[in-house]
Amino acid sequence: RCRYRWLELASFASLLCYAREFAPSDAVGGPPWSSTQSILVASLFFVQFAAALFFSARREGAIDRFRLAVLGAEVLAYAGVLELELSWNGHLLAIADAAFAAVLLAAVATRFPKIMRVTYAILGLGVLTRAVEAWGGGHAMTSMLAVEAAGLIFTGIRSGDVRLRIAGYVMLALGAAGATIALQ
Repeated sequence: RCRYRWLELASFASLLCYAREFAPSDAVGGPPWSSTQSILVASLFFVQFAAALFFSARREGAIDRFRLAVLGAEVLAYAGVLELELSWNGHLLAIADAAFAAVLLAAVATRFPKIMRVTYAILGLGVLTRAVEAWGGGHAMTSMLAVEAAGLIFTGIRSGDVRLRIAGYVMLALGAAGATIALQ
């Protein structure tokens, strides 16, 4: 087991908490970043964390629930950035999501423990679902949450892990709440 799990979590959490400080704005005397610049920086951060997780899992040949949770959080955070920056253009968001899903689904073909490949597949299918929904002009994040929830519930039932099932049910509730809000 890797001793650097807490360092990985702390660096990811600090990035989420201080992400706003990385972007120049009028408050610090600089012009605000464009959507392209913001997406580029978010992509570089995501690649950094995903590569670290990928290579550490390959090296150790095993993966634990902690890293699976961090991977899920990274994917949701990056999907959130894409949603915030590209929600004004559904087709552009769909193309970005399709590329993102392709990267996640390509990881399924690598040599990983089975649970890691299943997680990459679930996350990739969730993001791909959002891409299809965004192309059609629907509520992309809501449908992505629903697909991710179904995947977590299924994985939790198959593995006997109650925490995965609970996380899946929470995500399903969030997706249902988002759908309800969108209907009003």
